[in-house]
Amino acid sequence: MKQILYYSILGLLILAIYGVFNISLAHFTKESFCPKVVNLPICYIILISFTIASITHVFHLGINIKYYYFFISIPLLFALFGSILELINKNTCPKNEAGIPMCFISLGICLLLITLKYFSSKVTS
Repeated sequence: MKQILYYSILGLLILAIYGVFNISLAHFTKESFCPKVVNLPICYIILISFTIASITHVFHLGINIKYYYFFISIPLLFALFGSILELINKNTCPKNEAGIPMCFISLGICLLLITLKYFSSKVTS
């Protein structure tokens, strides 16, 4: 069960990195818009956060699990804030091909990653 959770988390992290990398690339090439915080695009911050979270997941390196939660909480908070703004303004987050705001998807992925990691830490075998 622990291996299933491990690879589920890894797969979601890879999916998240792939998705936010495409958004970051589109922002970099001026094909899309990514909101900024302190003149830094949020998609870049989220890409870095997911990447570091995946590194802490794959290479334990004696790193406390709290670092994983910390780096997942960064995109979680941005996604939560973006989702709230999207519900109010309707044009805050970049959208996918189906028209779904990416902040909604990011929020779901972050919540799932936190939940899976929590259960993974509770499973003994």
